[in-house]
Amino acid sequence: NIFLKNYSFENQVNSVYKKNLIFIEKFYENQKNKLKNNKIFYFIFLIPNIISILYYCFLASPIYQSNSILLVTNPSRKDSDNITTLLSGSSENTNSGAYLLKERILSWDSFSNFNKKFDIIKLYSSGDFVSRVGGLTSLWSKGDVSLWHYYQKNIGVNIDGQTGITKITINAYNSNISYEISDFLINDTIKYLNNLNKTQDNYFISSSKEEVQRLEDKIKSDERNIQNWRIKSGYFDPSSDYNALTKHGLNLDEKQVSFQGQYNFSKENIPNNPATKEIKKQLDNINDSSKKAHNSAKSLFLKSSSYESLIIQKDLDEKLLNSAKIALQEARIKSFQNHYYLKIISNPSHPESPSRPKRIESILIILVSTLILKLILS
Repeated sequence: NIFLKNYSFENQVNSVYKKNLIFIEKFYENQKNKLKNNKIFYFIFLIPNIISILYYCFLASPIYQSNSILLVTNPSRKDSDNITTLLSGSSENTNSGAYLLKERILSWDSFSNFNKKFDIIKLYSSGDFVSRVGGLTSLWSKGDVSLWHYYQKNIGVNIDGQTGITKITINAYNSNISYEISDFLINDTIKYLNNLNKTQDNYFISSSKEEVQRLEDKIKSDERNIQNWRIKSGYFDPSSDYNALTKHGLNLDEKQVSFQGQYNFSKENIPNNPATKEIKKQLDNINDSSKKAHNSAKSLFLKSSSYESLIIQKDLDEKLLNSAKIALQEARIKSFQNHYYLKIISNPSHPESPSRPKRIESILIILVSTLILKLILS
């Protein structure tokens, strides 16, 4: 009996011990879950929302946004659609000009020009400790690469993929500054496109221009050579002079035949007549003139070969010059087709009121986001 009593008592003790142990484990688990929930509540929900309310209600600096709408066209890439076609959405625009515009505005060169004009550190240092240059969003860095990324973050370039119309947004802490930046970037882009077009002109036209100039100089040299030949030989145009001498020789030959007949008749019938002697004298003169004309023609024919080579060379150069001028005209047309043209659809706006930050909307977004995250983690 004693043994049974002791055994029963021991079982009761063990049962109470187990119950207490289970209670302690449950209590510890509950405290652990409460602590975890408290951490989630404070660090995931409460603290972020307090910070967002304090920041957006009292600290966030107003940001003024200047907007402009542009279109870069290029005839060779079907970018020359009219505005009505573009807005209707039926354009076959390749958007090459739009992406060229975007890459230019966000490039290091554009940033360098902007920084020389405005000094980005001075311009964006008046904002709050989060958004200003060298602030929290920049991880307190003011190096050149960080400034470039800060510049890119405040310059928005949005492209409509269907029409190629580009919207540029400029963020600044002052209305006048946002407008001035927008106007500067548009003018800087225009200068860049003009320089790009000049480069295209040099690429397509310069070689053709040089060839035209070379041929024009060559023709002038040919004309000088012809003039020197004329001065040296004493003939203006050997072909016309040769024809004239040949014709003159033929005329003298005809006269010679006529006078020879008269002389033979007079010699046979009236040999002692003074007229016969006169005819003989004229016949001799005609013979001498005819020989001179034919000899001069032969001599001129030999000399004319060098003149003809000069004329042939000049004619060839003139034909080549005409071909070069045609090639130059085609190069100009091709260069024109590769030009980029900037069309300003909407000039930079001059905002009177800030567009950012959207305080209530931002607070609500953080509230909903942290609430969802808290429910997930809980």
